[in-house]
Amino acid sequence: MPHKDKYITLLSAASDHYGQPYLIGFMDEYGLHSLSEATAEQAEEYYIKHLGGKQNGTSSTKNSGKP
Repeated sequence: MPHKDKYITLLSAASDHYGQPYLIGFMDEYGLHSLSEATAEQAEEYYIKHLGGKQNGTSSTKNSGKP
């Protein structure tokens, strides 16, 4: 799945049937008329900012070194 599609899918899954609050919020924040106008960077940035994407496998976690 392309990078942009991955984040739009995650935003969609976290939104309700009408795209609230995340898909609509994403489009509003970036002044988009459709999701096809979005860039992968915008989608990733919004996802991490609003849904804490670092917890869902989108980045590695650091090992504290403790057993």
